Amino acid sequence: MNVIITGGYGFIGSFVSERFYKEGHRIYIIDNLTTGQKSNVTIPHKFYRMSVHDLNCEQLFQSISPDVVIHLAAQVDVVTSVNEPHADTQSNILGLVNILRCSHKTKVKKLIFASSAAVYGPYEKISLKEDMVCGPVSPYGINKYLGEYYCEKWKELYGLKTLCFRFSNVYGPRQGSKGEGGVVSVFMERIRDGKELNVYGDGGQTRDFIYVEDVVDAIYRGANSEEVTGVYNLSTDTETSVNQLIEIIGSLKETGKVNYLDSRPGDIYRSSLDNTRVKRDLDWAPIYSIQNGLTRTFEWFTQSFAPIREQTKEGVKEYVRDDNRKVKDELQRFSINAKISIGRIHGIIKALESTVPEEIIVSSVSVLSNLMETDKISVYAVNESDFLRIAIKSNATDFNLPKTIRLSEHPNLHEAINSGKLFVNKTMNADLPTLAAPISYEGKAVALVSVHEPSLDKINPDYENLFELSIDMIAGSLSRAFRYVGVTRKERYVDETKVLSPAFFEQVLQIRISAKQRYNSDYVLLDIDSTNRNITALANLISGNLREMDSLGMIKERLVLLLSNSNKVEADSVIQRLSEHGIRATIINEDQLYVRESTI
Repeated sequence: MNVIITGGYGFIGSFVSERFYKEGHRIYIIDNLTTGQKSNVTIPHKFYRMSVHDLNCEQLFQSISPDVVIHLAAQVDVVTSVNEPHADTQSNILGLVNILRCSHKTKVKKLIFASSAAVYGPYEKISLKEDMVCGPVSPYGINKYLGEYYCEKWKELYGLKTLCFRFSNVYGPRQGSKGEGGVVSVFMERIRDGKELNVYGDGGQTRDFIYVEDVVDAIYRGANSEEVTGVYNLSTDTETSVNQLIEIIGSLKETGKVNYLDSRPGDIYRSSLDNTRVKRDLDWAPIYSIQNGLTRTFEWFTQSFAPIREQTKEGVKEYVRDDNRKVKDELQRFSINAKISIGRIHGIIKALESTVPEEIIVSSVSVLSNLMETDKISVYAVNESDFLRIAIKSNATDFNLPKTIRLSEHPNLHEAINSGKLFVNKTMNADLPTLAAPISYEGKAVALVSVHEPSLDKINPDYENLFELSIDMIAGSLSRAFRYVGVTRKERYVDETKVLSPAFFEQVLQIRISAKQRYNSDYVLLDIDSTNRNITALANLISGNLREMDSLGMIKERLVLLLSNSNKVEADSVIQRLSEHGIRATIINEDQLYVRESTI
């Protein structure tokens, strides 16, 4: 069969891809890479980087003629759905409707939709059955419930066979910290790294945890069953408390302190789903106990992150080099047409072998200038606001850009960030870059990278593909650096603050000095008066005034704030804001940083 898997590079999708391939089917993956990782899937397949709400999906479906579609692409975080209901609806409703439309038009035999236990809403009873009244309380649950309705209607109106699985709390290898099973991965990471655990409530609250390979087995059986359609719970019908979860993981590695905090408003205390129907109709049963599943998951977490736990610089660089070999191979294949020399490829890869996020951002300018053969590259930092702030840009003559961009005034760039897709300036609008694409980490855009004014003869599909490949490479390096920051947090930061320790702050400062020399990227240092002040409390106050590329750190017992891409006028504005919080700050230069060393 031809099998299209949306979200195929994600946690569940990658396991689904492997299972169907092993059973002899041809795999086609649609993923926009906002949360999925290409490295999750190693079996032969064809990949299409696009969002599920993209209308071009229809053309793709027509070229593939899929027999089965497994729709797993979704926004999976309940909190995000509450804070950004529009984004949740775009992914979980508009995306589904588009996939349903494409499936109907190309005569797909069956579509499987990933729904959720969130459709039920708060119930005091457990072992919930499919025929119970649903009362979802979050946009995520509402949209999953509405998605089931769309699937049912497409079956009634167009004869498209649809099967909706209401997943309980899925967990397993490759899982991120968001979504309904995220508590497992959060605990795994913290125990692995020797950190304390935070439990909201008394730990007696229960969930119905199901191992990812049991989920995949049910999906595979459902795809091969002509009769089974409609809505089914997919669960173990077994309660496991948070305390039991900690006890089992603790048997794999000693746990640190467990902090029991106040319960969060709206949290359901007990939860499980009845699985009688799915066991009967698909001749399926979960085979992984919670003990077995957690053991397999913990083994993956420890093995997956083992290379970057090495504390030596060379050990970390070897990890980065190993992970970059796939990118290097892909670049070399591309170089046949793009005429990129092996020497240039080596230089490009070396430029991104860093474990410091700030250094990768700065290096991305030279990497893209080298690959794209242009001296006009920009990188803007992305945050939750409507404004983008310049992080770094090329130092080309007559290449002037605003320090901030208001997204609401540039809908094309806003769409590129939200969709994770490449923007191509086909109208050659002088106010927009020629090419732009976001760099994402854990599903959120952290930067917008752009190419400005390349030679007109270079603008073609190959040039666009090279830019996308470059963005993937930079994003991969940045992701590894962020992960390394996580596992070295104790050494990197002072206590539990956002204050960099002297060695790491010195590292960031040298990167900014280099950026000023190479790209004329301004920065300002502020000496923070910490006399008779609690550093933790002071750092928390200052953090609210930090931008994405700013850094707070210690140098010779001085608390110093590094303002990236700032001049003295902008620094004066920051000083004024800090003074309103009772914080005294003064501008200093690098030479003044070490004055205290000679007076101690």
